[in-house]
Amino acid sequence: KTSDLQSVPGFDIPRSREEVRAELARDARPFRSKAMDAISRFREGQLSMADKQADLQRTMAGPDWPTEDWPLTTQDAKLVGAAEVALQEELARLNGLI
Repeated sequence: KTSDLQSVPGFDIPRSREEVRAELARDARPFRSKAMDAISRFREGQLSMADKQADLQRTMAGPDWPTEDWPLTTQDAKLVGAAEVALQEELARLNGLI
C-alpha cells in the first residue's frame, strides 16, 4: 500500500525520513526522550486526522446528503485508505523500535 502513496503530489517517504532524522540529530537529548516526542507528535497527527474524518463523516451522513455534492472522489477515498494503512504500518514499526 505504501507504493500507492508515491503517486500523491508532495509525498516522499525517503525525504520525510531524512527530514525527521535531521531534526533528531539536532536534538541533544537522549534517544528515548526524542523517540517519545516523535511518537507523541505522530499520534497527535493521527488524532487530528481522525477528527477530520469524523467531521467529514458527519457531513456525509447529514439529513440531506444525497442532494449535496460528494466531498471525495473515488481516487481521494483510495488515497485516504492507503494513507491510513501506511500510518498503521509505520506506527507498528515505530512501536517495535522502542
